[in-house]
Amino acid sequence: MFKEIRGQRKSLRLAAAAWVAVILLMATWGCGAPEDEPSPTATKPYQEPAAASQNSKSSVQVHIGDGTIRINDGEAIQCAGRPERGQLADPDSDGCVIDALKAMAGSLNESTTGRQNHPLYEAAIHGDVQTVKSLIQAGANLNGRNQHDETALHGAARTGRLEMAMILVEAGSNVNATTISGDTALHIAAGRGVPGIVRVLVDAGADVTAVGAFENTALHEAVKEGDTEIVRILVDVGADPDSVGFQDKPALHMAAARGYSEVVQVLARAGADVNARDDQGRTALHEAARGGLPEVVRILVGSAANIDARDRRNETALDEAVSKGNQEIVQILVDAGAKSTEKMADQAAISQVRTQPDDPSDPFALEVAIMTGDAEMVRNLVEAGADVNALDPFGDTVLSFPIDTGRTEMVRVLVDVGADVNAVDVFGNTPSTRPSTWVTWR
Repeated sequence: MFKEIRGQRKSLRLAAAAWVAVILLMATWGCGAPEDEPSPTATKPYQEPAAASQNSKSSVQVHIGDGTIRINDGEAIQCAGRPERGQLADPDSDGCVIDALKAMAGSLNESTTGRQNHPLYEAAIHGDVQTVKSLIQAGANLNGRNQHDETALHGAARTGRLEMAMILVEAGSNVNATTISGDTALHIAAGRGVPGIVRVLVDAGADVTAVGAFENTALHEAVKEGDTEIVRILVDVGADPDSVGFQDKPALHMAAARGYSEVVQVLARAGADVNARDDQGRTALHEAARGGLPEVVRILVGSAANIDARDRRNETALDEAVSKGNQEIVQILVDAGAKSTEKMADQAAISQVRTQPDDPSDPFALEVAIMTGDAEMVRNLVEAGADVNALDPFGDTVLSFPIDTGRTEMVRVLVDVGADVNAVDVFGNTPSTRPSTWVTWR
């Protein structure tokens, strides 16, 4: 930890000294010890090397060490009162180092290039309150950017530094500044789960409707993380609970699909449309049923969700529950009045055949037993007279389905009860010559 802090401070001082060098190239000036102390080393004016120019900042090489700043391997400039490694700069006693920071603060442009961060951003993300205050007092650009177009306020939100965010907002930072991806500090704070910073930003006028990365608002970012507290804060200050994000998914869909029951409740009570649809025509109830989330299903049903709403595939939430075999959700929906569907009828027929087949010789009964992997039922049906070598309604042999789907155990069962491994299907193929065969069944 301390090594990281020392490295970060060193980088900041190096960058600061580079800008001091630029200023030195434009005017001759020196930096000595405080007036009440004799300078241990005479300070000489710095002369610009022939290879460097005012318009070529990259040619300036700066080295800091042993209380001195050395530029382009030239003669050292002595700095008195240099702070210990890992310590914050003291604007009243840090000599050249703090002077360099102030010089940077007054001269940096709106944004930086390459890997370098704006000095205010760098100090903010590392929690250097004293340095940030010094830079602001010296005239630092509050909205200076790093290479990702993030301001110091973005950095404070990203690192969860509440005090830093308060200082920057009070100083006048733009709370609605956006990054290269379109995110504001509010997006970042909401996604990082920092309710204190969220409150500071909304109180300062942050736009809760701003759309950022992947077309999401700050509300979507909070919902994705299941942060009930931040969701409440945002809807209380006017965030639209029906706002849509990526793939036209409303916030309610995101919460339902992830099983965030408390967030679903907050959004529903805030007036979210429980029957809103995404780009596939699916409702939040579809998402909860597919995810096997009975508690969310109950909340949505209790909030007047349309139980029989169909998506673009013409499927209802009940279809989803039946497909997933979730009997609890099926029961919740049926009890709430959901209409029976084709899938549900098919499921009932399968259950009936598996438990009480009316006619063991019916090919459908054997087909159901094979498809559901019921080896005992297969043996019972064959013993009762089912023809294990009859073709199914699609012209396939009984071995076709288990071979094509990799159900090797069922293949063994069928062979054991008399299935002919050389039986020919309607296309003239045996199980071993079928184009779709991919499992070794012998």
